Amino acid sequence: MSPAALGGVVDRCSAFFEQVGPPDLDEKPPGPCTKELLGVVVEEQVVGLVDLLRGYPTPDVGFIGLLALDPAVRGRGLGRQAEALILKRLDVAKVRLAVNFINPRGKAFWESCGYRVIAERPLRAAEDPTPTCWLMQKRVRWF
Repeated sequence: MSPAALGGVVDRCSAFFEQVGPPDLDEKPPGPCTKELLGVVVEEQVVGLVDLLRGYPTPDVGFIGLLALDPAVRGRGLGRQAEALILKRLDVAKVRLAVNFINPRGKAFWESCGYRVIAERPLRAAEDPTPTCWLMQKRVRWF
């Protein structure tokens, strides 16, 4: 997936990123986890962006760093389809993600997919320890 195509999704989601700041698509936490950037493609058009970490914060956990969909395609079930494919791709026991407090619709979406809030925390603790997001988790399998 070309950086330009993925950047186009970020541009089309600018209203959200203006509130929370631009995504750092190169950011990866320290440690042995692996990172993938994927595009959501519909009719040969990149309409979404997925940022995944496998093995973060522990080997049995995957982390969805970002699922951004072009506003023009929201409400068509693509988010749920992407989430199902993400679970298969990560192939881990648990999946976590963080939802910014300014995004209650995002929180409701992830809750409808079976994720539950496990903590409130700062998005970037090194910059400011004040909680700014919900940390959510879904158990995918028990073994």
